[in-house]
Amino acid sequence: MRRLMSCGGSSYQDVEAATLPEVRRLMAEKYLETMKEHLPKKKIPGFDWERFVLDVERVFEEEDVLEGMNFGIDC
Repeated sequence: MRRLMSCGGSSYQDVEAATLPEVRRLMAEKYLETMKEHLPKKKIPGFDWERFVLDVERVFEEEDVLEGMNFGIDC
C-alpha cells in the first residue's frame, strides 16, 4: 500500500479518497503525531511520554493499522 502522507496534516481530500484501512492509518498517524507534539510540553511528573507513544504505536501495529508505516519518536 502507498503512504498517503508524511508527518504533518492530511487534507479532507486525502481522507475522502482513502480506503478504510488507509483512513485508519491516517487517524493513527494523527494520534501519534499529536501525542509527540503535545505530551512533552505537559511535563507530567513521572510520566514517560516516549514510552507511552511507543506503547500506543505497538497497539496500532498489533491491529495492523500501521502496516508499512514508520512512526518512530523522531518522525
